[in-house]
Amino acid sequence: MMDNINDEKLLKILKLKEEFEKDLRKMGKLKEKPKPKRESPGLSKKIKVELTPPALVDASKVNTLFDINFQDYGASDESVIRALKKTIVKVGNIKKRALIEGIVKLLEKKLEEAAEVFSRFTAPEFKYMLGVTKLYRGDTDTLDYTVKFLKTDSTSFYPYLLMTEVLISLGRYQEATKFIEAAFKVSKNPYIGLVHNIYTDNYEVAKKLFTICTNRGGFKTLLAILSIHLEPDYEKAKKIAESILKKEDACTINVGSYWTGKIPSNTLEKFSYCPRIAVYEISKKYYAGENISEYVENSLSKFIDPVVSLFLGFYYFNEGKKKEADQHFNRFNSMVENIRAIIIKPGMISKFTGVRMFHTPVSGTEIKVLSSLTYDSLNSTLNEIVLSTGYRRDELDVKVTFKDPEMLKLLFGSRHCRMIYGEE
Repeated sequence: MMDNINDEKLLKILKLKEEFEKDLRKMGKLKEKPKPKRESPGLSKKIKVELTPPALVDASKVNTLFDINFQDYGASDESVIRALKKTIVKVGNIKKRALIEGIVKLLEKKLEEAAEVFSRFTAPEFKYMLGVTKLYRGDTDTLDYTVKFLKTDSTSFYPYLLMTEVLISLGRYQEATKFIEAAFKVSKNPYIGLVHNIYTDNYEVAKKLFTICTNRGGFKTLLAILSIHLEPDYEKAKKIAESILKKEDACTINVGSYWTGKIPSNTLEKFSYCPRIAVYEISKKYYAGENISEYVENSLSKFIDPVVSLFLGFYYFNEGKKKEADQHFNRFNSMVENIRAIIIKPGMISKFTGVRMFHTPVSGTEIKVLSSLTYDSLNSTLNEIVLSTGYRRDELDVKVTFKDPEMLKLLFGSRHCRMIYGEE
């Protein structure tokens, strides 16, 4: 994009930012700083939930969670439940009402009841939502169910969308890419196409789809996140990142905090289900010298995520545990594509090798590209550089780049991780 403020694409992004902040004002999340108020110590959690404003969601326009994300991406489950219960009066069709009632039960985490509702009818929307419920419930036959769904409803985009999310949950991202592409081809949905084309580095196509998506007015918060990836100017991208931090959602905070270096307080406690926020916060603790063994065992071990595996590989490398380091490096290597691990001289002391990149962008003079990311390869290469250059070990660091499948997960929003990994 051009630096000129009249550049059409930049204006669209700025317009998107304004609309995004307008929605936050409607939801009561962006306002003048109020005067401090005393809160009754007896105020119950139930009352607090009722004070949450309803999401900008109309039940008459909802068939699945995908439609909820279209209308108000990143809205809390509590606010969506309120909106659906408030607007379901507009829905007269029996099947449609059943869908909404099932979605409400799912969001209330009454998964058995939700599955029963979705099992009443055989339309693709019901099969899709039943599959999503099975995924969030942890059913072992979810993959088999999705394969059968593909066979019976191959002309609908729903089985392809479901298969994408199922494969993402299993860490099978390369396969998930094929199914999100199929979902786009079947549905012609520009939002699905936008995510797919950014992930596959088709930026010219992605920019055209971004314009179409902006004009349609859906997935506003997601578009704000994705616009960062389409903006080549770092400072402009950083401004967008600062704006999305105003929305209290795991996906916006994950992306916004990395780009700005700012993160709200108690984030790890609030969003313990987000693998990226967990790594961001825990890597900072480790780099500061804290003992994180409890976090490794109790928080990080539950996640299936390449960044978690990569961080654990470097954590065990720094702890001198070869077997554990290689276990996680191998897992990372099997999950993602286009891996490039580079030994760099960052111009500052590195307390721990390869850790700083998990909570702040790193750069420096590139010295050598690793032939493979393993404990022995990393250790021997660092030692060779020290001997040949005279640099100290702590003057060197590692930067790893790869095709990050988090882009695919963003299509499903923070609810994907919240439902699978749970709120603690």
